[in-house]
Amino acid sequence: MKKYFLLFIAILVFVSVQVVAADEYDFRKARWGMSQEEVMRSESGKPVGRTSEVLKYKSSLDNKDCSIFYKFQNNRLMTGLYAFDIWHTNQNNYILDYGRLKELLIKKYGTPLDDEVIWSNDLFKNDHQLYGMAVAMGHLAFVARWETPTTEVGLMLTGENYEITLAIIYESKDLKEDPEKKDKEVLDQL
Repeated sequence: MKKYFLLFIAILVFVSVQVVAADEYDFRKARWGMSQEEVMRSESGKPVGRTSEVLKYKSSLDNKDCSIFYKFQNNRLMTGLYAFDIWHTNQNNYILDYGRLKELLIKKYGTPLDDEVIWSNDLFKNDHQLYGMAVAMGHLAFVARWETPTTEVGLMLTGENYEITLAIIYESKDLKEDPEKKDKEVLDQL
């Protein structure tokens, strides 16, 4: 009996460690507030671009090529971004890509807090076959948002001038820039 009890305890500890490990990171294998050096150690490859505020990597997510951006303020990680580098002849396929990524994010984070289809011009609203064109022209956007205790997660499909952007954005709740504070800092310098 004691043997089974110890086995049960060992399994419980193992499962608990796995659950904690799954929530250990905010974006990829990084935590908000990490330095550039710490983030670079968390990635398997070398950055393809680097400034004092941004690290850029190339990778793929769900078999879609993407650029991965880490944004820093005062050498503290505050934002992560997947910008998808995909091209489709049929622009409606971008909407399918958005739907697939949304399904994956729902599996991870649950029902979105916001889930919007935004029409700024309804020229193509009655023709589903032209929704991809509407996105490319900036007439239609898809946006969904989730939250975790530390992070705001956003998925967006937008376009302008026939260029379509599909991205997932992760932003620290505690470290995100406060526009009013930034304005006050600038006003104090005047």
